[in-house]
Amino acid sequence: MKIKYLTFLVTSILSTAVLAAPAVPAKSKMYGQVAPFKTGDLPRSKLKTRLKSLPISAQERAVKWLNSFSFPANDIANINVDKHGAVFYEDTELPEQISQSALEADPTQAGINPIDTFSLHSKPGAANVVYVNVVGFNFSGTAWNAHTGVSNYEAKPYDTDGNSTSFSTSERKAIGEIWHRIAEDYAPFDVDVTTEAPAAFGPNVGHILITSGRDAKGDLLPSGGSAGGIAYVNVWGRSNYPYYQPALVYYDNLGSGYPPYVAEAASHELGHNLALGHDGTSTAGYYTGHGSGVTSWAPIMGVGYQKNVTQWSKGEYPDANNVQDDLSIIQNKLMYRNDDHGNDAVSATALFVDSEGFIASSNPEFDPLNVRTDNKGVIETDTDIDVFHFDTASGDVLVKQHKTHLLWTAQTQLESNHRLMYEA
Repeated sequence: MKIKYLTFLVTSILSTAVLAAPAVPAKSKMYGQVAPFKTGDLPRSKLKTRLKSLPISAQERAVKWLNSFSFPANDIANINVDKHGAVFYEDTELPEQISQSALEADPTQAGINPIDTFSLHSKPGAANVVYVNVVGFNFSGTAWNAHTGVSNYEAKPYDTDGNSTSFSTSERKAIGEIWHRIAEDYAPFDVDVTTEAPAAFGPNVGHILITSGRDAKGDLLPSGGSAGGIAYVNVWGRSNYPYYQPALVYYDNLGSGYPPYVAEAASHELGHNLALGHDGTSTAGYYTGHGSGVTSWAPIMGVGYQKNVTQWSKGEYPDANNVQDDLSIIQNKLMYRNDDHGNDAVSATALFVDSEGFIASSNPEFDPLNVRTDNKGVIETDTDIDVFHFDTASGDVLVKQHKTHLLWTAQTQLESNHRLMYEA
């Protein structure tokens, strides 16, 4: 009997919106790295007033910092500068409140055992680490303390049931979902997103603190009363990166801790650490997306709270004011992970087939910890192709694609070198 091949080709565009992008409007002016400027070049704004109030040395430092990354004119309303000239974003666009019943974790995330909540890792051993901190954190001597004058913050843990002394099963599931969503946003890169505290912080260890807008002493954290999140910009990789940490996410301003909202804000704030500006339009600082239902879309660096699909972007939507390539900028900081499967039939990965002749695969929803490593892969870049194959004799081959319920049947042939392609 001749051996036949059924080859699966899987590819994905990681940074593509549903609609094609028109030319960027002329009034969507860019500043910073792509268009260096001086203080006097800025339009009248809170940022310009703040810069002029600083001592000359701090003002010069701030302008140099602002010119180290690129940002559209509409971002000026959300950019602030501390008294030492360090630059940060205040994200004050907040989602609607959520009912208590809606705070229950998404049941499709049930693969995360609540027992594992505080030991989750997306890529153990990666060159970079992002700590998703939900257990509370005391911090002093940071840029945040210098900015507000509060010598020590006793940030509270994530708490949706009013009991901050322990984590309920529901809270643990919600934390698992938050982690999972952030990990998926950064999956193409060589980074371990984890809920386990690192041994030490350094240039390549990010810190996202998910906490209340007020600490245990009653002190208001930076912008804690008005923002969903706040973070210093373009600080990843600096020798003093820990001084500009953590990136702060205020769960009580995000639908009272609704996991999709919290995760969306967390990925967004870390994006600022990585030097990303906002995705907006010629008239709005944040693009809120388009579409409805399961195909609704928004950029991560816009506002994606109400949309089902959020992605890194390079302005692929109507009236975009920012065409910076998010993936390219992140790649400069984190690097893409190594390709895990060959890109053609010659280097295709053999699918695992059980003793009954079945080929099973898992997905991030039902195997978030990647316990089942067979028959799956990661699309690292928008040009990546992962090819798999298995041997089959004559007869029908039935392939079922989970969730979309796509059934695909092919009749294999007896001729040699017959190849069937499936692209998703």
